[in-house]
Amino acid sequence: MLISNKKRPNRKSIYLTILKLFLFVLILRFAFSYGTEFLELLDNAYEAKISKHIESISIKQINVSGNSKLSSEEIIKSSSIQLGESIVKADVIKAKEYLEEKGWIESASVYRVYPYTINIVIQEASPAAIWWDGQNFHLIGKNGKLIEKIPEPNERPKYILLFGSGAPSSYNKIYKQLFNTEIFNSVVAASNISGRRWDIYLDGAVLIKLPEINVEKALILLDNLHKNGIIEANGLKELDMRLSPEKIFVKKK
Repeated sequence: MLISNKKRPNRKSIYLTILKLFLFVLILRFAFSYGTEFLELLDNAYEAKISKHIESISIKQINVSGNSKLSSEEIIKSSSIQLGESIVKADVIKAKEYLEEKGWIESASVYRVYPYTINIVIQEASPAAIWWDGQNFHLIGKNGKLIEKIPEPNERPKYILLFGSGAPSSYNKIYKQLFNTEIFNSVVAASNISGRRWDIYLDGAVLIKLPEINVEKALILLDNLHKNGIIEANGLKELDMRLSPEKIFVKKK
């Protein structure tokens, strides 16, 4: 007679096995019945768990590069991003806008480097002129943006002096028109007239009244007069080119 050593399963384990099978079949039936909704439910639950974890990650480091005029501390403060806040909730778009409101900042890039870092990359403004607003002097960039208020220059400044209320907003265009001319380095000041046109002043206090239109043609003609020494040789103090190229009126010193 053979005797088996195997123990018969007790009723409790049988019931548990039946219960597990029942639950498994129930889950499968639910999944097949609701299909996409069931999968989305699982996916949303997983994403919610991940999002909650990511939002809890705080900023531990803020890197600043490209700055020389402004300190890193000042730039971080202006960005409104703070160490310890959630790296996900940090508003990098607003931070960029805040920074680009600063005079010395031409453009800014603000982005996350997960898991703990914010990078701020600055392009500083390049001064191109000094504008007199009637009360104060201001450094401005080529695009006309005011960089900062400065003291009155005691000697001839290294930048062109601008006058007129419309000078900053109009400067970019006249700068581009003048930049590639030989006369550019002789220009010491420019006055914007009612936002319509410019008077420019050359070395030796020579006044040039530029036209409203055909400015490029007038500057080519002026460049030729300058290169050929006609302005200096004739002792001219004013060239009225408002009707050029048809007419040019001159005054001698």
